[in-house]
Amino acid sequence: MKYKEMLWSKRDELRTAALLLRYRTSEPTSESRKFLSYRRIAAILNLTHAEVEHICRKALNTPTALSDGKRVRKLDQEHLDFLLNQRTLEQWSGLTLQERTVRFHRVYTDKRIAVTSLRRLYLKNGIKRKKIRQEKPPPNEVRPHYKEDCVTALRELTEAKAAGQLLIYLDEINFTKRSLLTREWSSKNTNLTVDQENVYTGYRSVIAAITEERGVNLIRIQEQAVNAEDFLVYLKALRAKYGKRPITLFMDRLNVHKANSLKPWYPNLDITPCFNARYSPETNPIEAVFSKVKAIFSRKRVNCLVNRMAFDMDNEIRAAFRTITPEHCAACVRKSLHLL
Repeated sequence: MKYKEMLWSKRDELRTAALLLRYRTSEPTSESRKFLSYRRIAAILNLTHAEVEHICRKALNTPTALSDGKRVRKLDQEHLDFLLNQRTLEQWSGLTLQERTVRFHRVYTDKRIAVTSLRRLYLKNGIKRKKIRQEKPPPNEVRPHYKEDCVTALRELTEAKAAGQLLIYLDEINFTKRSLLTREWSSKNTNLTVDQENVYTGYRSVIAAITEERGVNLIRIQEQAVNAEDFLVYLKALRAKYGKRPITLFMDRLNVHKANSLKPWYPNLDITPCFNARYSPETNPIEAVFSKVKAIFSRKRVNCLVNRMAFDMDNEIRAAFRTITPEHCAACVRKSLHLL
C-alpha cells in the first residue's frame, strides 16, 4: 500500500513539475503563456516527449482531434479513398509527406494522420515514388486518326496470330553518353567521381526484336544511326533465322521502316509490316524491354567508370539483353495488347 502511495506521489510531483516548467503554474489555461518546449522538459525530468505532451494536453483538456466529444483514432473509408485517389496524388505532387498531412487536415478538420502512418498507408497500397514519364502528345492533325490506327494495328496482329504467322516486335534504341546513372550511394560529404573523358565517348545504335514465345531474338549493334541499308541487312538476317515461316513485323512508323527502297523487299522476304499507332511507344512491348536493358547497362557502366575499369560497350549491351527472359517479354506483349 505504501509502495502505491509512493508511486502516486511521484507521478503527481512529475506532473506538477512539468506544468510549472511549461506554464509556470500548476493549473494552466488555454491562455497561459508557454515557456519551455516539450523536448526540453522531457530532458530535465527524464521523461519521454510523448509523456510530457500528454501531461500538458490533459491539463488543458485539449485532445488533438474531437468528434462528438470523443477522440477520433481511425480513418473512415471515405478518408482512405481520398488519400489513395489518383487525383489527390496528382494535386499533391511535389509536396512532402509532412505537407500532405497538413493538407489532409485542412480538408477533414476533425481528422489527423501522422507522417509515418501516411507512409505505411502508401506502401501498403502500392503507392511509391516513381519516375515521372515525359509524354509527347500527338499533334492535332494526328489525334482524329489515333483510335483508327490502334484498331487497325490490333486487328492486323489478331489476324496474323490466327493465321499462324510469327509475331515479331521490333524497334531501335540508342546508347549514348546519357546512358549512365547520375545518383548513387556515397559517404557523408563525399561524392563518387568518374573520368569525364570516359563519359563523353561511345555511341551505339541497336536494332532488336522480341517474340512472345522466345523473348529476345536478334540484335544488331552499330556505331552510327540506322539507315535503310542497315535495316535491310537486319531483315535478311531475321528471315535467315526463322526459315520460311511467315512473319508479321510490328514496328513504329520511322521513315527507315517505310523507305521506298524497302517496300519491294517485304513481300520478297515474306514479311508483313504492321505499323504501330503514331506517338504510342507504350503499345510496342519492346519499349518496356529497352527500359530494363538500359537500366542494367547504366548500372554496369557506372560501376566500371567509378572503379576505373575497362568497359566494353558492345559486350555489355549484349549481356544486358541476355538477362531478359521470355516470360518478361510475354508479359510486356500482354500489357501492350491491352493498351491497344
